[in-house]
Amino acid sequence: MLELVVKHIGPLHVTSPVVDEVNEIDDENELVALGLIIIEPEIEDAYAAAGRSGPLSFEDWLCMLTAKRHGFTCVTNDKNLRKVCKQEGVSLLCSGSHQSAAGQSLLAPCL
Repeated sequence: MLELVVKHIGPLHVTSPVVDEVNEIDDENELVALGLIIIEPEIEDAYAAAGRSGPLSFEDWLCMLTAKRHGFTCVTNDKNLRKVCKQEGVSLLCSGSHQSAAGQSLLAPCL
C-alpha cells in the first residue's frame, strides 16, 4: 500500500524515531525500497516534542512539529493527532479521505 501512496499521491516521509519503533522492519532499506523518505527530525522539534504533554505520544508530537516545519501534509487516522494538527494549521490527509493530495509532500506518523 505504501508503494501506491508514493506512486499516486506523492513523496511519503517518515521520521526516524517512528521507524525505530516498528518491530517488523529489519532494515531501513526496506522502507527506502518502497519509496519512503526517512528524515531526521530537527533537534528543536525533538526537544519541543519531549516537553509536550497531553493526548499525543512523543512520536505524534514530533510528527506534527516536523510536518509544520517542512510544510508537509500529515497522514493519519489518529483522532488526537488530527485535532492537534488542525489547531496548529498543519494540513491533513486521512485514510478514506476524498481530498486530492497529488504531488504533495506527506509525512506519516506511523507505519
